[in-house]
Amino acid sequence: MIIAKKKEINRLKVKQVSDEKVLKQALKLRQEVFVKEQKVPAKLEFDGKDKEAAQFIAQSTGKIVGTCRLLTNGKVGKIERMAVIKECRGQGVGSALLTEVIKVAKKRSLSELIIHAQLQVKDFYLNHDFEVISDQVFTEAGSKHVKMGMKL
Repeated sequence: MIIAKKKEINRLKVKQVSDEKVLKQALKLRQEVFVKEQKVPAKLEFDGKDKEAAQFIAQSTGKIVGTCRLLTNGKVGKIERMAVIKECRGQGVGSALLTEVIKVAKKRSLSELIIHAQLQVKDFYLNHDFEVISDQVFTEAGSKHVKMGMKL
């Protein structure tokens, strides 16, 4: 049996951003994905760390369809708040975001990236060369997670 893979989105652009207007749109996307869809409490989702983080967006035909942020502590980066709008999942948006974050982390001479991956997307990160750091499953913001990492 052959399973057709969803098409990748045309004209997808991924970049790091600092413009306040664009950041507000990215936060709105996170509100939709995490707070509305996954029922994460808003006070957990919007933790006050967005200004210190490097913010990334993925755009298709001018619309933000994905976002994530990168926090750093010394030579270690932590990818957080990876979100893709429902209708664009499985179409390369998350992969494009992750590729850009890894590129920026290498330019910053970080030695490692970590992520607390939701269990349902663990394989996504495994397919992008992340490894499970600890098999211990933990609950974060109401969802089961596993700690993963990548040496750079």
